[in-house]
Amino acid sequence: MKITGYHDIFFDSVDIHKRARKINDYGSVTFVYSVDVLDELENYDICVTRDNPIRWEKDMTYNERYFTYYEELNSNFVKGNFMQHITVRNIREALSFKYLTKIIVDYPGESLEKYFNPAYCAFENALKDNGINVPIVIRKCPSECNCQEQYNNYKEGFVYYRFKTE
Repeated sequence: MKITGYHDIFFDSVDIHKRARKINDYGSVTFVYSVDVLDELENYDICVTRDNPIRWEKDMTYNERYFTYYEELNSNFVKGNFMQHITVRNIREALSFKYLTKIIVDYPGESLEKYFNPAYCAFENALKDNGINVPIVIRKCPSECNCQEQYNNYKEGFVYYRFKTE
């Protein structure tokens, strides 16, 4: 299977899971980077979206998708806005882990530990094998978070609909 056209990296300025009190649509693992990663990517087109890319139409122009003037960005960017993403466009290499500050892994509860434990161990081993020294934080959500109920409703073999390639 060959997937093409996915060469942009979108950074959020907020922990979506924590703020929305539900499962993050991007998955149960959050890679937290220092903003300093942008210095390493200065040769790329770094933009900020006007609106969440999930709502983009195919025929939208660059100017409709991204802030194009500093003054406009300075006046309209709101840290923590779910709709605005710092975006590195057309990157065709792996993002360095040099500026990775932590990895947050959502704990889905006891009923799904059979999935959580191997995934957590895989992260630990990958970090160790590659000499990456960042903490893995296990997120155990408070009762007002809806993620436990959402995780418990998933069926074995579930594939999130946005990740299907057909």
